[in-house]
Amino acid sequence: NNTVDAEDFSFLLKCLYIMNDPDGAEELLAGAEFTYDEFYYLLGCCAELQELYYTAYEYFDYCSGEDAYNRAQACIRPWPDNGELYHNKNYVSSQMQLNIQVDNQDEGYASYFKIYSGDGDWACSLFVYGSGTVSTSLPGGVYTIKLGTGEDWFGVQEAFGYDGYYETLLFSDDTAEVALESGYEYTLTINTSQSDPEADDVDSEYTDFGDF
Repeated sequence: NNTVDAEDFSFLLKCLYIMNDPDGAEELLAGAEFTYDEFYYLLGCCAELQELYYTAYEYFDYCSGEDAYNRAQACIRPWPDNGELYHNKNYVSSQMQLNIQVDNQDEGYASYFKIYSGDGDWACSLFVYGSGTVSTSLPGGVYTIKLGTGEDWFGVQEAFGYDGYYETLLFSDDTAEVALESGYEYTLTINTSQSDPEADDVDSEYTDFGDF
């Protein structure tokens, strides 16, 4: 009947508080209005609604009970199709094409590339399960490319969670930024087993998941 009683409304307000201010809600509600087990379960529900699947996984995993276990396992998402998973509408352009080729990937692992503009905007993301090639088109400009690899997928926002390995690719003079000019097509090859004397070498440095 599209209505809730006072008790349900009070509960929903508490859930809204948990979603908007988890730290404040924990201080006020955990151990009082809710047991800690109930509170972290609700935190997991809130994170899942925001598609923060790794965060939800950790909260559910903290809780006891079969339902919490099943909810945690459901946060491990199916592998998406290879290709572009996200593209910032402010960076839609056909000026420059970037191909990323992943070779010799270990069985059961996937690669997730996040490309940032020189201003720090998240421009687009590309996903490759196993070995393969994916492409994107962007405006010419300066970009930073970050790479995550892992065995369990938690979605576009949280990739492989803290269980993955993350790095920032380094280009000329070991700098993270690379200039990709309009009118050109570039190919970046990862884990190549063949040396190309015409190509520039790419190195990398470890990046914390929180900075990915």
